[in-house]
Amino acid sequence: MDSKKHRMSIRLALGTLLVITTAVTIAFSVSIQYYFLKNSELSNSLMRYQHISSQVRSTLSQLDSAARGIVDESAISIKLIDKVEDEADLLLFMTTVLTHNPNIYSVYIANDNEDLFQVINLNSANVRSRLYASADERWLQIKHHGIGKGRVKESVYYDGALNLKRKTIAPSSFLPSQRPWYQNAGDSSVTKTDPYLFHHLTVTGQTYSKRILGSDTVFAVDYTLSTIESYFDSLDKATFEAFVFLPDGRITATNRT
Repeated sequence: MDSKKHRMSIRLALGTLLVITTAVTIAFSVSIQYYFLKNSELSNSLMRYQHISSQVRSTLSQLDSAARGIVDESAISIKLIDKVEDEADLLLFMTTVLTHNPNIYSVYIANDNEDLFQVINLNSANVRSRLYASADERWLQIKHHGIGKGRVKESVYYDGALNLKRKTIAPSSFLPSQRPWYQNAGDSSVTKTDPYLFHHLTVTGQTYSKRILGSDTVFAVDYTLSTIESYFDSLDKATFEAFVFLPDGRITATNRT
């Protein structure tokens, strides 16, 4: 009887050991699979984020190169215009630049007499809303001129065919010569400002500028940072948040709303 009980105890022990070994093996196998699955998900996520980061860097680099090229070429073209004071020629020239470069918010020239002539692209519904423009108004021409209390801002709205839609006049205290994009502009290379709040839109952007050779006239173009954010918006915002930082830690663009 004792030997029979002993044999049963051995079988029970072996059976229990087999169950425990099987359970441990299964648990270990599951944990290994979970580890590799998580590691694979992490690797895939890192690769995706690196790809997005690379695309953003490429987009920023392309925008920067395009902006510098536009300012360089436009500064040369402006110099060749017989009369910079000819508003019709300037309007046609600037709308042509904006038409072929839809990422640009506005282009303008300013001189040491504090005269500024600017054309804003109204193709964006958001820009039209902020500048109180109607759907059929395609371009906004802004001119600051005059001295002291007589200084004014003229705002002229045109349709796509450059037909006059309306015009407003208001007092102005805006002085181009006090702006970094004017003060820092040189005639040998294009200067880019740090991001700042645009005067008309109250949104953040950057200005690229260059002094026209042999004069105190500066040509400049504005980019809003919404250009970068619109790229973020084209991605799946539900899966990640993206930020573009300046070297000092300030956020310049994000897909976070």
